Amino acid sequence: MNRYLALRYLCWKETRQVLPLVWMQLILGICLQLLFFVQHDGSFMPRILLFAGMPTLFALGVGALLVGQEKERRTLDWLRSLPISAGDLLRVKLAVGFVALIAVWGLNLVLLALFALPAQPDWPFDPGWEYLWPLQSVFFLLAGFATAWTFRSSLVALLALLPIALLPGAVSLGAHVLYQRLGSSNRIGHDPSPWLWAAVFIALSLLLLVVGWRRGMRALAAEAFREKRWSWKLSPFNPWNETPAWTRPPHAPTAMLIWQFVRQNRTILLGIVAMILSALVLLIGASAEGRHVLAACLMLLATSWLGVLAFHGDCLQERIRFLAERGISPARTWWTRHAAPLSLLAVMLFAVTFLLPSPFLSPVLNDALSSPPLILSVVCLVLTTYAISQAVGQIFRSATIAAIAAPVVTWMLVAYGVFLIAALGVPIWLVTIIAMLPWWATFVLMRRWMDNRLGLGFWGLHGGCLGIGIVLPLVPLGLVVVAQPTMPAEVRRQLTDESRRYGAVYTEPRELVLRFRDADPVDPPPQNLPPQNRRLEGQTVREQLEHDLSLDPGAIRFVPRVMVYLLGEARLARMALEQDGDSESQRERYSRTLSLIETLVRRLRLSWRLVEQNGADLIEIWLVRELDRPQAKTWLDSEVYARLVRALSDDAARHAARRRAVVMSWAACHGQFRRDADQTQLGGYAWQGHSVLYLINPYTRRRAVDYLTWQMLQWLEDGGQREGVERRQQMARYWGVPELHYGLGVGGKFLRADVPAEFAFPVEGFSRIAPGSQWHAGWERRARELGERLEHGFDPNVATTPASGRRQPAGSDGVSR
Repeated sequence: MNRYLALRYLCWKETRQVLPLVWMQLILGICLQLLFFVQHDGSFMPRILLFAGMPTLFALGVGALLVGQEKERRTLDWLRSLPISAGDLLRVKLAVGFVALIAVWGLNLVLLALFALPAQPDWPFDPGWEYLWPLQSVFFLLAGFATAWTFRSSLVALLALLPIALLPGAVSLGAHVLYQRLGSSNRIGHDPSPWLWAAVFIALSLLLLVVGWRRGMRALAAEAFREKRWSWKLSPFNPWNETPAWTRPPHAPTAMLIWQFVRQNRTILLGIVAMILSALVLLIGASAEGRHVLAACLMLLATSWLGVLAFHGDCLQERIRFLAERGISPARTWWTRHAAPLSLLAVMLFAVTFLLPSPFLSPVLNDALSSPPLILSVVCLVLTTYAISQAVGQIFRSATIAAIAAPVVTWMLVAYGVFLIAALGVPIWLVTIIAMLPWWATFVLMRRWMDNRLGLGFWGLHGGCLGIGIVLPLVPLGLVVVAQPTMPAEVRRQLTDESRRYGAVYTEPRELVLRFRDADPVDPPPQNLPPQNRRLEGQTVREQLEHDLSLDPGAIRFVPRVMVYLLGEARLARMALEQDGDSESQRERYSRTLSLIETLVRRLRLSWRLVEQNGADLIEIWLVRELDRPQAKTWLDSEVYARLVRALSDDAARHAARRRAVVMSWAACHGQFRRDADQTQLGGYAWQGHSVLYLINPYTRRRAVDYLTWQMLQWLEDGGQREGVERRQQMARYWGVPELHYGLGVGGKFLRADVPAEFAFPVEGFSRIAPGSQWHAGWERRARELGERLEHGFDPNVATTPASGRRQPAGSDGVSR
């Protein structure tokens, strides 16, 4: 075999060896880009960091894969026996690693162009910094080769990369400080510049290339024979008087298996312990959020690598075959491989929870450690990370691929679980059952793994568990989608035709703004003004609002602040009239304010949105209470009083405005579906219903909007005679508010104006969301009674109590004197 042909076959072998890592980072990159792609905010920074991070992740593992795997599978001796020089072997491995790194950069550039650049074509970084990413990946590639040639285990080589990864930052910062000290100014400026980082990366890369080359040449050289000087003396003479092994009492197999695991993986365990201690040091005195995040990532990475170690500690040089050939029980082997890592995790959690000194912790961390639910969440997160990682370690035979894939896969699945609980409302008990699947899968497949029978059954069970874990939580949501009721098709066609008759222009109603004389229009006026100043200010506000309303006869937006001010102005005028009922100025103030309020209600009824109709209902409830007072007709002009009462008792106009708002709000929401616009608005309300599924599934959201609209129309048309309680319960459920807002349950009578005198108006500017809650309530019946009393010419000095309907003399106010 000539040299050219041998090198070509060697390149083919190394390429096949590195391809799994290339495909793995490509698949993970696509999955993560798709997760960022479905984000509503379309943030660009996570995508660009992913673009730079995946090649770096590949560079960290390619050295351990091309070199460490040779040592673990004992194929390095076979390479030594080939008629190829050690220098050619090193050159081929380095060349394949560099070519694969270039290919990975090219694939990530394609992903960046497909997913990230269309969202933000402008490059968000200053010139010069983007060139450091390839230099950084080259540095990590050469560092990976150097550690892989130095250590026997791939996991140890990856652990050794963590302190080496800090070298460029430390050297760059030291060089920057030295440059500032030697310069004209002794003040240390900004961070190191890009050219300094580039120089440090190049210098350290060359150094690691030399170190890796020398370690590789030594590893590929012929082994030197070392004479064992004392071995011939131990057997016949035994100078230390040790008891022969065959005469010692036997140890328990379980204890020996645990001792064997700890003994053969002591270097890796010590490295992981160092990672955990470093995370604990970062937590002490960590006032910055960045240190908290770094400590959490370091702990989760240590937990993930502990899970990988559970099975890959026996993969080194096929150690698991030693146990399988001697008939060790798979169940005993399984749990003894988990005993030491889980014990270490228990010590870590105990130290974080109880041993960290509280005076040295930040207030945020102290509050977190004093919250039992949060501590339980952290424990569940750590155990889930370990469970998924140990399953990944059993699936992948290569320790390098498992160590790189485990953290990424774990964090993706944990994020999916958090999304299921927080966004979709999946029960926690169901997610807990799913989290047990990795434990069950590795336990059942332990015999196959020990016998190296990685066939269809092995992969099928792992894939089935993964599929069940992803699909099973969605089954209840799928049942919701299938069982989601909707309006009949005939009703949908009728509403579509009706909305077209109303018109297809969904303009936003005009907003009124309070403007005060010599006051900031943003801040509300003080309520403790002297009476004369307050009266003048109210007169100014009324005149400005009347002027604004005369400019445009169209609909206005419901602005709680305007309504609160006008209702307060009317109350002040009424209180003044109660002190002096003959004051003409207060009579005019009271009359003009109520007339202005009635005009605003009429303009609100012109709006196509439900929020204005709800606001008009609330104001009319207040007007019913106000006009039902015994002295109201005596304080108001007869014409003003008659106009107000007729407007309140006009059920037909109110019914038509409500129906138009329901139909137009439904049509506008469907227009948002077609335009792919903001689909969280329904009639001016931010609507998401009783399930967050409506936010992420347009099909289910559309059906829920149809059904809610149909229920509201039926509630409106039935007049509250049939199934009133059931309809209000369904509307409260679909609007995602408590049933209390619709007048149901304990205290519900104060939130539905069946008795206007007992109605509790919403505080903080009418912030209650309950469309249709005041339809067909007692205040409408009371408004009709006011109209009938006006038409029949009842004595204005005789009033009817809202609660009982009995007539009482004016001035009694229902209180016995």
